[in-house]
Amino acid sequence: MKMGNFGKNLNIKLRETKSKKSTPKTKFVDIVRTFDELDKRSLEIESFGIDLTNYEDAHFTLIEHLIFDLYGEFKTQLIMWYVYERMDDEGNLLPLLVTNEDESQEDDDDDDDEDGVEGEEVYIETPEQLYDFIKKLEKIEKGK
Repeated sequence: MKMGNFGKNLNIKLRETKSKKSTPKTKFVDIVRTFDELDKRSLEIESFGIDLTNYEDAHFTLIEHLIFDLYGEFKTQLIMWYVYERMDDEGNLLPLLVTNEDESQEDDDDDDDEDGVEGEEVYIETPEQLYDFIKKLEKIEKGK
């Protein structure tokens, strides 16, 4: 088999308009928005009684692994929270509880919170807000 002809007729183009400049933020937003839309489609199809779990699992696993390779563990965890957990079953936006590592390790006997964990509740509605939130966390981490 000659490898010299491999891909000779293959032409790969990015799906973006010329007016849209590709930046790390636009790529992140596009990835998260598309991933979220895929999950919503899956849930919508499921609501009609059609179970495509066996078919879709491999696709979602592939996407999750690629996101992990691209963004690392911490950002991937936030992306997965955004896609899978930011909304409750009724479509209400749920907060992300942000705790300081130092505070979460302290004795929490006098906390009034029912979970015993205090922190700031952050509401993230869009992939743009998620990106900005991650950048804010990165700045805080660099400042330590």
